[in-house]
Amino acid sequence: MMLDKWTQKKTLRNLQLRYWWPNIRKDCNAYVRSCHKGQIVNRCTANAYGLLQQLPIPSTPWEVVYADHVICLPQTRNGNTNMLVQIDHAM
Repeated sequence: MMLDKWTQKKTLRNLQLRYWWPNIRKDCNAYVRSCHKGQIVNRCTANAYGLLQQLPIPSTPWEVVYADHVICLPQTRNGNTNMLVQIDHAM
């Protein structure tokens, strides 16, 4: 996984303004690498796009079904913030 060096340096600089401990640099780099939100939005860790190609047209329903997660949505009355979307590509 590629790391965003700017994020590591900025985080380390902010830590060093107020704190010091042995191995602060190593701990900071480990924290930046493990940051969930950073892994999602960081272009260095995002999935690369493949070559575009036309998809085959399915001949029967439920032959080709795609599923994806949508996360970080506004909270519903039931407390949900994520949803699973499924699409049947039959015509």
